[in-house]
Amino acid sequence: MSTAKTPWKDHMGDVPMHLDYFEGSMAQALEQIARKYPKNIALDFMGSSTSYAKVVENIHLCAKSLKAIGIAPGDKVTIAMPNCPQSIYLFYAINLIGGIAIDTLVAGIDEGRRSFKIVRAKPDGKSYARDIADKYGLSLDKIMTKISK
Repeated sequence: MSTAKTPWKDHMGDVPMHLDYFEGSMAQALEQIARKYPKNIALDFMGSSTSYAKVVENIHLCAKSLKAIGIAPGDKVTIAMPNCPQSIYLFYAINLIGGIAIDTLVAGIDEGRRSFKIVRAKPDGKSYARDIADKYGLSLDKIMTKISK
């Protein structure tokens, strides 16, 4: 077994050669931060701030909803949403329940209206799209109206 060469080692200054990383999921790391700093601002979106405690609460609510529609551990989920807090909640909720966020996409314009889709990989490897905007009557305009209240 050979040792990797590290010619940069002598030029790193005070930066350690090895780092200790969190042993857990990204959702668990966020929960740990929320326990330590519950009132600190985690998100600031369009002038509205959200604490770490509220972010974790919203992630758990989103995870509960994902389970209710059948998303299970090991499922691969593509997120296509606007850049907003809800996309962050969804990303971490997928991680929390053991799913895999395989891609995160920005929503586009479909027939003149803004909408988003979640694509879930089936166990047989094929995939299908579930158009959340049509099924539940959601659109970016409706989301933005609720956010701006």
